[in-house]
Amino acid sequence: MGLDVSWQCFRSCRSLQNLLWRSLFWLVLLGGLLLPLPATAARGAVQEITGRLDPGERLVFTLADLKKGQTLYAHALGTSGSLDPFLVLVRPGTDMSALRQAFTAELEKTIAAGGDPLVMIPEFAERHNLAWDDDGGPGYGAKMSFRVPKSGTYALLLRSALARETFGTFRLLLGLDAPAVLSGEARPSGARIARLNQNASSGLAPVQETKVTISAERPRTFLFLTGVKAGETLYLYFAGPPDKPLPTFALHDYGDKPVRNSQPGDRPGIALLEYTFPDDGENYLLRFKGQISEETLATGSFRLLAGLDEPAVLTGNVPLGGRALLKQPVPVQVGVRLQQITSVDQKAENFGAVATLQMRWQDPALAFSPDSCQCPFKMFRNEAFSEFAAARHIPWPEFTIFNQQGNRWVQNRYVVVFPDGNAIYLERFSTTLQAPDFNFRRFPFDRQQFAIRIDNIYPEEFFLYQPMENFNELGTELGEEEWVVIDSATSVTSDLSSSLRPVSRFNFQFEARRHLTYYIFRIFLPLFVIISVSWIIFFSKDYAKRVDVAGTNLLIFVAFNFTVSGDLPRLGYLTFMDSIIVSGFLVTSLVLVFNVIIRRLELTGMINWVQKIDQYMLWIYPLFYLAAVVGVTLLFD
Repeated sequence: MGLDVSWQCFRSCRSLQNLLWRSLFWLVLLGGLLLPLPATAARGAVQEITGRLDPGERLVFTLADLKKGQTLYAHALGTSGSLDPFLVLVRPGTDMSALRQAFTAELEKTIAAGGDPLVMIPEFAERHNLAWDDDGGPGYGAKMSFRVPKSGTYALLLRSALARETFGTFRLLLGLDAPAVLSGEARPSGARIARLNQNASSGLAPVQETKVTISAERPRTFLFLTGVKAGETLYLYFAGPPDKPLPTFALHDYGDKPVRNSQPGDRPGIALLEYTFPDDGENYLLRFKGQISEETLATGSFRLLAGLDEPAVLTGNVPLGGRALLKQPVPVQVGVRLQQITSVDQKAENFGAVATLQMRWQDPALAFSPDSCQCPFKMFRNEAFSEFAAARHIPWPEFTIFNQQGNRWVQNRYVVVFPDGNAIYLERFSTTLQAPDFNFRRFPFDRQQFAIRIDNIYPEEFFLYQPMENFNELGTELGEEEWVVIDSATSVTSDLSSSLRPVSRFNFQFEARRHLTYYIFRIFLPLFVIISVSWIIFFSKDYAKRVDVAGTNLLIFVAFNFTVSGDLPRLGYLTFMDSIIVSGFLVTSLVLVFNVIIRRLELTGMINWVQKIDQYMLWIYPLFYLAAVVGVTLLFD
């Protein structure tokens, strides 16, 4: 009987348990149907946004209809360039313009008071914003989470870090109740959490103005466009004087295939172009041609207004702003420091030099984020930078020394690249350089022009040279004994001799004169002594000896002529030294003839005539020499 009671109790408890489990199952199911849960929380909404931030730009995203209790996750990471992202979640209804003005005013006040801006910036962000982050992510990435206290619309600001101006492309992950966003591993779910607020953002519509110059020497030119995206529309406004012909232009793609030609505007002197890009693209270019016909060449300086997704450009009157759309020639500062003159070969008209070359330029394509290598700069030695740039299709101001002869022996070469894209090229070299400007007419009182001429390999549409300040100079110990360098100068010219298109040429020129001690004591003084001795011989009445001395002097002048001519090339003109020696040669020849005649007259018994003529010749001889020297000097002055 006890066994039956226990069995019945067990069966009753088992039935009660089943009933309880079934009731709980239906209760949960019914609750799930009746109780509304946040839709985004159920599926963990994730959105990915990519783009680019240029210096001074900011992007404002509107986060609409956030629900109380949701958690917003944001993660911004620079993907190219030097971009150091900064994220700020502002309070609903915040006036972005007023907030920016307040920040600027407090920053200026802090600096004026001698405070630390790096302390003031986070304090300001903490007071005026709901959440913010600078370097909370990996490296210089920014990430944050925020639990929504009240349902409504919020705004998220993305810009470069305030401590320094950076730029580049970015990847922004946004998530609602999706903590995987903070690790960067969340995958977009297709949700639209944020929308770009174009009115509050800056620099969204690139509009740029530049000048296009066409001349008889350069009847064609071109401009590159920066990267464009599919669906973007390019608008161009090109204008010149209405009474003069206007160059034609066309848009070409990366393969130099024309995709759209310019069209005449609604009045003379204006041309327009409109084109929507079908795909993302790089290296689109605008080609301008001044040759309208065989008889007509449009020359002058013309206005070009370019914009993306800004139709008002076609009116010619639109505010400028946004990122750079047209790639202007990159200015390259060039400097040469001449440290040694190893030789001067006058016959070959060249000289040997040891010099240091430095170039500075900035290219956004070279920019990088320091957190990618944990380095403040990158250094490339020897050919490493050329290989780096070639692998990434980055043009850089490669050069050739135009007047170089033979090899250039490079002792040191390196390139330093900084995060913002600034680059410094430094090379110490030795080589032999042509000196085609040598002019020996006033030798040895001549002053010669020496030059180091550096030509860029790329046309002027890519790079333009500029003289570098505080670097172009002469060394204090040049090591050349014959020459004294007295002056130096730099200039930049346009050159067509080594390229099909004008290239920028940097000229480092210096002027030198000779040490005259050698020529005075080794040539002019002996000549003066020889001439003086010849004159003293006139006091002798031994006319036969006078003939011998005159003949000897003639041979001496011939020897001097060979000695001097051995230092110079075979010139097509006479130098000052040549003229002095030739004058002395001719006078000595005349003196030899005169003494032979006098000797002949003496032998024929005409001694009285000989003495009378000789008395006059005693003073005519030095005066004749003096007149010859003065005449030559005036001729070469």
